[in-house]
Amino acid sequence: IQKLKIKNEEEWNKRMEEVKAEYKRMMESLLDQPVKLVLEGIGYQYTPGLPSKKAVKGSLAMANSGPNTNGSQFFINQVDTPHLNGLHTVFGHLVGGSEVLDKIIDAGDKNSKILKVHVVDTRNK
Repeated sequence: IQKLKIKNEEEWNKRMEEVKAEYKRMMESLLDQPVKLVLEGIGYQYTPGLPSKKAVKGSLAMANSGPNTNGSQFFINQVDTPHLNGLHTVFGHLVGGSEVLDKIIDAGDKNSKILKVHVVDTRNK
């Protein structure tokens, strides 16, 4: 909005198509960037070398293709995977619903469709 120099709601409404086009352009450019660059671009600090959590059964971790490439894909460890320790950012752990995970695994790739995923933040509760 600042880039487009929009000052009020009336101008916002008149220029909605331009706003949508700019938003789409920005989102597409973000998809090509590593998370590190995106977060640093909006003011967050990225600290490499923080201690990693272990990749154990039920861990939620960011998928990546090497250093500084974490993106929007994640995976849930089906079993302990010590060979992945330190290679993927573990950011959570499955606290319930492991039977659902087992059903997803059992279904394999049979044109199954995941209809809903619910992620709950249990910190400070």
